[in-house]
Amino acid sequence: MGCSQILLDHGFGASGVAINSAPTEGVKRVPLSQIKATFPVLKNPANRHKAVGFTPEEWHYAFTNTFTEEESLALYERYHIPASGRVFWGSALRTSTPVTTILFISGGEDPLMPPSLQRSNAKHYEAPGSSPR
Repeated sequence: MGCSQILLDHGFGASGVAINSAPTEGVKRVPLSQIKATFPVLKNPANRHKAVGFTPEEWHYAFTNTFTEEESLALYERYHIPASGRVFWGSALRTSTPVTTILFISGGEDPLMPPSLQRSNAKHYEAPGSSPR
């Protein structure tokens, strides 16, 4: 769950913008690309309580897939930090329904949070009686 979603879920605002958002609560859609991108963390339930490092290949697929392998490796060496198992597992296990309005924006080449998942997120957040945009 992103910062906008957390703030809205805690009552700080009526609307927000999420760029490449994490899955929203109650959304059951899980694209294969997302499973592959999160597998390093979700493959072991014990990872729920620790940080998990990605290999350069896993990093490239999940976060820098639009870069060359050389550029991706340079970014990995400079910016890679282990992923929070708590964040990934919390997102995977979330089941309650939020009651906020939010705009979802996605990168077209993002395997972790693909546009199809953002469309699903947006549908989940639509208020009863509102028209989809």
